Amino acid sequence: MNYWRQGVSFDADFKTALLEMEINGHEFFKPGKGHVVGKGRSESWIDYQQVTKYLRRRNGQLSFDIESSEYVWLFTTSGIFSDGEQIWVLNDTETAEKGVRRLENPKKELQSYLVAGEDFLTWQIKEDGKFIYGYYPGLQRILSNYNSVRHFSSVYALLEAIDFTGNYEDTRRAKKTLQWGID
Repeated sequence: MNYWRQGVSFDADFKTALLEMEINGHEFFKPGKGHVVGKGRSESWIDYQQVTKYLRRRNGQLSFDIESSEYVWLFTTSGIFSDGEQIWVLNDTETAEKGVRRLENPKKELQSYLVAGEDFLTWQIKEDGKFIYGYYPGLQRILSNYNSVRHFSSVYALLEAIDFTGNYEDTRRAKKTLQWGID
């Protein structure tokens, strides 16, 4: 239930099409009330009111009620990533690597990616040592779900990156995250 991995349209002309990023970024699909992460199906539901409000803002007036649509179309997309200087093709296979850019020269690129990853992890550490795990960008809201596995795997990744980069100044922040987890 964490992420929806397809696009959805409520009309055959795709005027109401939503990319997976829009769906996840706005949290349009919600788990059922009794859902427990990792325990059975989520029995998700679509927040039609929120989707309708978004589509009206994006497209203008809707010509029909999307909730009464007889059919729903699911689709997949392919994409690229650019840093403004280079373009990378994103993986479009239906695997966990979908949407991940393909590395041209992994050994050469590894150093800069580990430095960037370490920087990102340290930026996500709050004053108390807890991580910010992500955002619903369309809602300007921080993800509220938190668990110890995610916390300690992030600490582990940070420590591995510090060891690789030799940037031991970040060790103080890593210790703070360890202490928060232990507490």
